[in-house]
Amino acid sequence: MTASLAARRPLVFAALAVAAVAAEYAVVASRGFALHPTGFSAAVIFDLVVGLPLAWWLLVVRPGAARPRSLVPVALAGLAVAAALLPGQRGLLRGLRFLAIPAEVALVVAVLRRFSGARGDLPDRLRAALGGGPVARLAANELAILGLALFSWRSRPEPGTLSVHRRSGWTAVCVAVLFMSLPETAGLHLLIARWSPSAAWAATALGAYGVVWLLGDLRALQLRGVSVAGGLLRIRIGLRREVDVPLAWIASVEDGAAPGAERLAVLGAPALTLRLREPVEIRSLFGRARNANALALQIDDPAALRALLAS
Repeated sequence: MTASLAARRPLVFAALAVAAVAAEYAVVASRGFALHPTGFSAAVIFDLVVGLPLAWWLLVVRPGAARPRSLVPVALAGLAVAAALLPGQRGLLRGLRFLAIPAEVALVVAVLRRFSGARGDLPDRLRAALGGGPVARLAANELAILGLALFSWRSRPEPGTLSVHRRSGWTAVCVAVLFMSLPETAGLHLLIARWSPSAAWAATALGAYGVVWLLGDLRALQLRGVSVAGGLLRIRIGLRREVDVPLAWIASVEDGAAPGAERLAVLGAPALTLRLREPVEIRSLFGRARNANALALQIDDPAALRALLAS
């Protein structure tokens, strides 16, 4: 009975929300609204942006049927409906729209923290949640970069994962780029601000986002590598390149990079070449896929990989 009541609470709120939106639409279409648009608009905004989240809290969150952070999407939905009903009241909505930006950021951060705190590979879990289409994969990779950059610093690679980044020296490259980018971003901000403060802050935001991307890429390389699971050799060059090779398809393992083989490397020369009996699909960070029947792989411990394949 209690579980059934908890399941019905969101439905009760949904019915109340539909009735509230219908009532607000009637208010906006009324003659009184045409005579006193500012006062009625403020009342509509209050009902949708404050009243609906309050009802969600009382009906759903407070009884324990949802978590408090679920208030954020409800408030954002109310703001979106208010903007649709009141296209002429941009002045009243402008301030609320600015408040929506940190709310959306907080929602994304909360979702990423939840996914990052769970066990397993973060990119794979995000793709499973968002779907397998190309757009969903791009979105999952973008969120994975952010999650790895912000919330993965206590994480460790899965047991049995062979690293692919140490011999390349990519960590040192990232540290050098970060140290150079900080004063460069500050100087660029001051230079652009002489002509346009808005453009200066936009450039600074892009620079900060670039730093986040660099850190996310580094953490992906540190946490994801080469492993064997379910009869597959799972090759992960961070988020840059991914391929699953059935163990039965590996014909031979050769030293060095064979001519014509697809390079799977961070920086520098691959250590081994895998000759395959059948071509496999290699997926890239931005969704591009290609097939290859020979893979030139950069790996920190080639002997360990040979032993893993022989076992």
